[in-house]
Amino acid sequence: MKINSSKPHLKLILLSLWLLFTSAMVIWWWMHAITDFNIAIESIEATEKHRRMMTWEGSAFLAAILFAAYSLWIFIKRDILRHNQLKIFFSNFSHDIKTSITRLRLQSEVLQDQKEFAGDEKLKQLIRDISRLDLQLENSLYISQDHNFNVYPENVLISELIRSVKNDFSEIEIYLTQDARVLADRRLFICVLRNFINNSVVHGAATEIRISVSQNSEVIELLVTDNGEGSKSDSKGFGIGLEICRQLLLKMNGSFSVTSKSPLFKVLIKIPGALT
Repeated sequence: MKINSSKPHLKLILLSLWLLFTSAMVIWWWMHAITDFNIAIESIEATEKHRRMMTWEGSAFLAAILFAAYSLWIFIKRDILRHNQLKIFFSNFSHDIKTSITRLRLQSEVLQDQKEFAGDEKLKQLIRDISRLDLQLENSLYISQDHNFNVYPENVLISELIRSVKNDFSEIEIYLTQDARVLADRRLFICVLRNFINNSVVHGAATEIRISVSQNSEVIELLVTDNGEGSKSDSKGFGIGLEICRQLLLKMNGSFSVTSKSPLFKVLIKIPGALT
């Protein structure tokens, strides 16, 4: 699933170009018809009649184009206003829901630490479901922001990011071959890792993920491999998760590519390394 990234203001630009082109053509036709159009005439009265006819026809033609352009401009402005209102509403709504989900998640984790609920499978499943819902809402927030979210790169260890992710996926083992420092936004990169791991769990039924780290020049490469069932479908079929990862990595001057879909699902992530 691709995210529609077209800008509403592009419609105004296209409308302006269309108006400029059609108006220039009408004016050119109008002046040419009045001054250079040769017609067999018998009197000055016929000439004046011809000029009046061309003047009225040209005026009506130009007025129709201007009226159409003005109507389209009004409709496009309304569409942009409605788009912005929906984006603001969706962003605020998702933020409020995410806050509530975070509180519910913290309360569930507090219950899990109590002796009477220790090892309760239903509570563990509830925490996992809350974590996945939190991830979906976070993805929705990034979509609603339409690429306008801020990026704050920092020097961060990959192991620190993985520790933050492990709390959301207690049912899966995550192995890191070696540690490295990357220059990335902590919040955005955690979201990337969560999406990849969630994809492996949901679509591949994976129970283990291995992250191999290597450095190529100033770029850190992370090969993420799971032990799931893989996939024979195109990567777009996994929903918006991978598309969100692509956008977030681009914001951090990184990228990813799916190197294998079957029998194991492998993803190669490239991210700038931190200067030491």
